[in-house]
Amino acid sequence: MDLQKRSLIKFSMKRKRIIFDTNALISAFLLKKSVSSLAFDSALMKGEIITSEVIHKEFVTVFFRNKFDNYVTFANRLELVESLESQLLFWPENLIKPLQICRDPHDDIYLELAVASHAFCIVTGDRDLLSIDPFYETRIVTASDFLSLF
Repeated sequence: MDLQKRSLIKFSMKRKRIIFDTNALISAFLLKKSVSSLAFDSALMKGEIITSEVIHKEFVTVFFRNKFDNYVTFANRLELVESLESQLLFWPENLIKPLQICRDPHDDIYLELAVASHAFCIVTGDRDLLSIDPFYETRIVTASDFLSLF
């Protein structure tokens, strides 16, 4: 069964869909006791963490930058990415429509996924994204707010 069909079957379980932006994910994986890490673990218990191929590609590209070599080895990053992929649900790209909403156009990928998936919330520390909370039916919150509100 291909990735899109598997993802759609998993999405049919009426759980809250939660999106983590790249920086929140990196923080969760680099700092195991961080608020982002606690929010990630909580999100796994309370809902489904969803992503798109575009968002995942951005995460992998950033996570493998040399600046993270002092925090985690390349081999450990590979293991973390494999582990993460098994915990994420990938939203089919053909169901995502382009938007131009955010002051930073690179952040639109999170809003596009939120609209397409009817996401419950986006977890981020990005001020541009946080400034438009709520976005339609999707809350945009910090990791700390996620833990206290949900």
